Amino acid sequence: MSRLPARPARAAQAAARWIDSYLLPLVAAEHLIVPGRALRCLHVEPLDELEAIHLRRLGHECDVLLSPLHRPPPAARWERPPFVADMASLPLPARCYDLIWSAAFGRLNHGPERRRASARELLRICAPGGGVLLMQGNAASPLDMSAGPRLSLGRLGTPDAHLATLDGLQQAFVGDAGFAVMGLHGLAGHFGWGRVPRGLRGVAGALERYLSWASRPDRPARYASAFNPMFALWFGRSPLRE
Repeated sequence: MSRLPARPARAAQAAARWIDSYLLPLVAAEHLIVPGRALRCLHVEPLDELEAIHLRRLGHECDVLLSPLHRPPPAARWERPPFVADMASLPLPARCYDLIWSAAFGRLNHGPERRRASARELLRICAPGGGVLLMQGNAASPLDMSAGPRLSLGRLGTPDAHLATLDGLQQAFVGDAGFAVMGLHGLAGHFGWGRVPRGLRGVAGALERYLSWASRPDRPARYASAFNPMFALWFGRSPLRE
C-alpha cells in the first residue's frame, strides 16, 4: 500500500475530539458499547478518513462507504480503500455493522422513495442491537447547518431537497424500513468550533448555547420545530432475531 500523505494535525485532532467527546458518549447512551468488545463501524460519505482512522486506533473496526455519484475512483491516499456503492443497493453482507453514521443521508437521498430504499438497506446491514446515527438538516428551519457550522439562509417556503422533517425520517426508518426506535440527541458539543477566528469565538459560544437549547431531546416539539436547524437521530435495530 502506498504511503499516506501527512494530514493536518488540527484536522486529525478535531476528528479525534468529535469521536471521543460526541460520538462514543452518544453510542454509550444507546447501550451499544460493551467493555472489551470492538465495534464494527461504517462511516457513510465522509469528507476524509480521519474519524475512521481514530476509531481504528481505539481498537474498533471501521470501514468507509462513498457514493459513486460525481466521484472519481478512490485515490491511494486512503489508509483502507473505501467501498464505492449506491446506498440504496449495497454489496455488503447482512447484519455486518454495529454502528453506521453519516451526515450525508439527505444529500444522497432526495425524495421519500429513495430515502425508504436506503433506510431499508441500512437496516439490512445493521447488526441486531446496533444502530444508525444521522446528522440531518431540518427542512422546517430557515437555517441550514447540515454542511457544518456555515450558516446559510435557505429559500423560504421551498426547502432544499437534501433537508428532511423529523416526521419524514421517522416514517422512512421506523415506519417503512422497520427500525425499532428513533432516539433524539442534542447538538451540544457536535460542532467543535476549533477553526473559528479568535474574534468570533464569542459568537460561536452564543450559537453553541442556542443549539443546546433548540435541540433538547426532552423537548420534542421544539426539537422538530423551525428553532432547531439540525437533527442528531439514532435509529436502533431490535436486538431480537427476526
